[in-house]
Amino acid sequence: WCRVSRIEDSDGIAVWVNTRSSSQIHRASRFCHEFRFLPLGDGTQMKQPIARQFEIKRANENAKIASEFPPQIRSQCHSEGYALQAFVPAKRLSGFDPDEHPQIGFHFIVSDRELGSHAMTLGDAFPTDADPSLWSTLEMVGG
Repeated sequence: WCRVSRIEDSDGIAVWVNTRSSSQIHRASRFCHEFRFLPLGDGTQMKQPIARQFEIKRANENAKIASEFPPQIRSQCHSEGYALQAFVPAKRLSGFDPDEHPQIGFHFIVSDRELGSHAMTLGDAFPTDADPSLWSTLEMVGG
């Protein structure tokens, strides 16, 4: 179930990224981003995938909404579910500099109306959609 008019209530994945990985802050900064990716729901027949950037609830300061969004996104729907791929270019992430800041905050929630929500770590009892201190830390390593 995916609707461009109700992205927050649709099946898909929400992804949060903090390019500064400050695990001590409880309110998002301009380095924190929220993206929503849906396998379908856009276009005249609602069969095209959707990608949107959102402002984070209760943020002290929100990241600039990326111009030229959406990123590259594609999906394949089948009877058992869907496969979804999305690519957000580094230049669309405010403050992304892995040489200077090799750790980033990261969190995701997969939502499905039939199967419920499944978070990367903490569940619905915690405000992971608004509190970057609850996100995991990823270490960026050179290629």
